[in-house]
This record gives sequence, structure tokens and C-alpha cells, in this order.
Amino acid sequence: MIGWLRTGVPLVLTLIFALPLTVIARNRTIRGEPMVILILNMTIILFLFNFTSFALSAIDVQYGYDMPQLLCGVLMLIGVNIFGGFKVSTFFLALEQYIAVVFSLRHFTIMSRWVKRMVALTWFYIVTLTVVGLVCHHLELETVAEFDIRVLGIGHEIQKCGWQMIPNAFMVAFQACFLLFSMLTCAILLYTAYQGFKHEKRIAKGDVSHQTRRFMMRFKSFKRIVKLLVIFLLIDIIGTGIHIASRWFTLPPVFLNVTHFARVISLIVEYWAYGASNTIIRRAVRLFFGFRPSPEESEIAPWAPERTPQIAASDQLVVADLEAASGN
Repeated sequence: MIGWLRTGVPLVLTLIFALPLTVIARNRTIRGEPMVILILNMTIILFLFNFTSFALSAIDVQYGYDMPQLLCGVLMLIGVNIFGGFKVSTFFLALEQYIAVVFSLRHFTIMSRWVKRMVALTWFYIVTLTVVGLVCHHLELETVAEFDIRVLGIGHEIQKCGWQMIPNAFMVAFQACFLLFSMLTCAILLYTAYQGFKHEKRIAKGDVSHQTRRFMMRFKSFKRIVKLLVIFLLIDIIGTGIHIASRWFTLPPVFLNVTHFARVISLIVEYWAYGASNTIIRRAVRLFFGFRPSPEESEIAPWAPERTPQIAASDQLVVADLEAASGN
């Protein structure tokens, strides 16, 4: 039963993430949006993570829960570091939201220049940490299970390939990086909200020359998700901190399981806030299944670049005459 759950759950999640992945990959139009590219990158990461988890569980079951330690360690390290890349991808999505709110008029120009670099940096992080983890595994550094026995006096009844087989030093470093990116993401979201509300007040008081529709649309879109994101990011930060502390202090297993479950929920909420709640993605999914988009989804997305009207030469002469007449 446990074996079927270990293989069934990641398989179902792999199929779930395959849907938005297919929708975005087949729709060339929406891939012109920088935020959609970042969401696509995040979706690929989650798809690969769940596929790796499924493959690891299936191979473990095939070996009768006696998978060779080398194969187990390699697959676990690949899966863990792909999952770590998810946190980096959400950091860049928060940075995109900051640019969209604070630099509304130059958002598309800035993001068009940086979006590919953001994707490349995410995968550089994944590859680098995977290589470091494999080196630690090759050097046969003390695993989590061995550390727990030596320091905490906790013995693990390891009957399957699990994270306890990962080198302890690498696991602590991985969790620290995970915590760092969660804190940075939370800080960026809070600062973006502060700057947005401050600019909104200036607009309300008439302290600016004109009220930009572009800023208001982007900030309205941002306000829909920021409170939820910050709350669940704080849960993730606290949960990660507890798991790091558990490397040196004995904590009740039930307490660790509850915090782990809360962290999983927070990560699901993060993906929903950035991906599933995105107007462009929702519209593309509806069209993919043949449904008509809702009126809200039919509006121009707040991060889409405005089209500058092309003025013919004859029209420019007319405009010049009108300006001259108004000057007289």
C-alpha cells in the first residue's frame, strides 16, 4: 500500500503539472510575456521534481526497497536540488512583480532583457548544488542517518531510499539556501507592497501629474496575491528554520511532520498564486479546452506592453498643423 502511495502521488502530480506545461508550450503568443516565461520555468522544475520522485519510488519498489546506495544517493540529490530550484524561481517571480509595480513604464523593456538570465541563473543554481552534493556523496561524508545516531542518538529504520541517505553537511547547506531565498522573496514582496501603496497614495492626493492605468492594473493584480504569499512564506520560513534546528536539537517527530506538511501546503499556494491565478495562464487553459474566457480574462494583461500607434507621414503633418494652430 505504501509503495503504491509513494509512486502514485508523484505520478498524479507529474500529470497535473504536465497540463500547464503543455498549454504554455503549445501557445507561442503567451510565451512573449516575460512573466509567463518565468512561470513556465517554475512549472518545468515542479514537473521534473515530481517525475524524479516517481522514478525514484518506482525503482525503489522494483528493487524491493533495497536500492543500491549509490543510485539512491544520486537520484535523491538530483530530486532535492531540482526542488531547491523552485524556491529560486519564485524569488525571480517576486523580483518580476517588483519591477512591474515600481518600474511600470519600463517593465517590459527591463524584463525582456533579464528574463532569460533569470532562467539561466535558476538552472545554474540547480546544476551547481547537484554537483556539490554528488561530490559530498562521492567523498562518503556522514549522512543524515549517521549524524542522527552519533549526535542525537536517534536510530532510523531505513526501509526505503529516503533523504536520510543524503550527506548531513550538504543537507544543512541546502536548507540554509532554501531559507535564504524564502526570506529574500518575502522581503521583496513586502517592499513592493510598501512602494505600491505609497505611490497609490500619491495618486489619490494628486501629487503626480496623471494616474497611470498601467500602474493601477499591475498593482491591483499584485494586491490579490501578496497577502496570501507573505503569510505562507512566513510559514515556510518558520518550518525551514525548525528543520535546520532539528539537525542539532531533538524535536518530536509529530511536530516535524506537521511543519513539513505546512511547508508543502505553502509551496502549493506559492505555485497557485503565481501560476494558476495568473490571468494569461487561466485564459490559455480555457482556450486549450475549448471554453470561452471570462470577461476579466479577456482584458489586456497588466504586464502586456502597450502598442504605440503608428502615425503615417500625412497624419504627422496634420498633427503639426493642429499644434501650430493651438499655439497661435
